[in-house]
Amino acid sequence: MFNVAQDEPTSNDNIYVVDNKYHVIINKDLSTKFSVVNIFYKSTRSYGDFYISTDLEWKDEYHYCDWSKPW
Repeated sequence: MFNVAQDEPTSNDNIYVVDNKYHVIINKDLSTKFSVVNIFYKSTRSYGDFYISTDLEWKDEYHYCDWSKPW
């Protein structure tokens, strides 16, 4: 699960378009670590309106990383 933030993409980001309306920005380095990304709009109390899930199995070193900066 990713937190949703309103941000401008950089050259280090991939942009995923949902329903030809919403743009989800994910760092390119992070994007190489999974092969499936599921992006959908669904109202929830805890995470806002978007759910983003992947087939990435999080390792301890990935938790709380600042993916906006290169490794």
